[in-house]
Amino acid sequence: MHFIYVKVPVAHESAHEQHLLHERLGTALVAQRVGEILSWGASLGDLQQDGLRPLRFHRVDIEADDLPACLAVLRHTLAGLDSSLGTEIHYTLDDSPQQDTLRANGWSVASG
Repeated sequence: MHFIYVKVPVAHESAHEQHLLHERLGTALVAQRVGEILSWGASLGDLQQDGLRPLRFHRVDIEADDLPACLAVLRHTLAGLDSSLGTEIHYTLDDSPQQDTLRANGWSVASG
């Protein structure tokens, strides 16, 4: 099993958008038999001068059976959802942390 987490930048909290994201990702992963969603939640930004920590990312934790196939499904599905630019997919490959980031010209892959 492989652990993957997805971070989707958010400008505001939207339960409808989050539900749609979970539903489509979960359906795609199960349909292709490559993994499943374990959990999800909010990741807060840095502490501001007013003492608040704004919502920065919506995070989705995934368990993958087949890492390359699961990554392909995630990339395709997230791009099809018009996910925010800056969406990140984090995973480990050969004991090395990896991060794919959605850019204007597609997905970029970088070693951590």
